[in-house]
Amino acid sequence: MPQFGKSSREKLNTCHPLIQELMERVVKEYDCTVLEGARTIGRQQMLVAQGKSKTMKSKHIPKGQYSYAIDVVPYPIAWGEDEEKAIRAAFDSRDGENLKELIMEYREVIARFYHFAGFVQGVALEMGLNIRWGGDWDGDNDFSDQTFHDLPHFEMIESE
Repeated sequence: MPQFGKSSREKLNTCHPLIQELMERVVKEYDCTVLEGARTIGRQQMLVAQGKSKTMKSKHIPKGQYSYAIDVVPYPIAWGEDEEKAIRAAFDSRDGENLKELIMEYREVIARFYHFAGFVQGVALEMGLNIRWGGDWDGDNDFSDQTFHDLPHFEMIESE
């Protein structure tokens, strides 16, 4: 049975207890890694400046003792700048076969995020926990209307 490592557990422990419970249930069935829980205002400012976040009203910034957001990915996963550089290099070199292979690998990585998000959302539903995923900000299950994709991101939607 999968379980969180030390680094993931430390980050998870900065999150609201309901997020902790959600992720403890998820990891029993779907191996995953916590990238980030609570973050400082300074880190949030840096992420906004880099375009990796769009707001200073992030739920990663603790409200009271806990963060109401978490960034978590299915494990193992290969993604990031190295893959983007490889795709650009293949495109620039006009190496069509290599580009096709890289794009297919990239699509598989993205598909894993969507599959994982559906699993997390299903567990949250079973718990009666209202969450928002960074791949479908408005929660309408129409992924084509998203203008900012943050596929590792999940956050609690607090009752009004």
